[in-house]
Amino acid sequence: MIMEDKDELLFCTTQVSEAIDGWQKFLDLHSAVMQWCSEKRELLDRPEEPRRLSEARQRSQDLQAAQKACRYAAKNLQVNIVPPSDFFLKNTC
Repeated sequence: MIMEDKDELLFCTTQVSEAIDGWQKFLDLHSAVMQWCSEKRELLDRPEEPRRLSEARQRSQDLQAAQKACRYAAKNLQVNIVPPSDFFLKNTC
């Protein structure tokens, strides 16, 4: 009986630890996304009307780079999404 309680306590401790690790990963990812959004917002909010062709080309290159970064960020988000652990499905602790 004591061994069963010890095993159950160990199981619950492991599940809680995994949940805390998951939250930390989420918070890190959230911080990275918010920083990325802030950088891209600055680019989009910059009101520029190019007066020369070279300025227009530079602006076009900046926007194309931002578009590629957007695709990369979206792929990165998909890779970092983790399915919920058994803790959230069973919650036996």
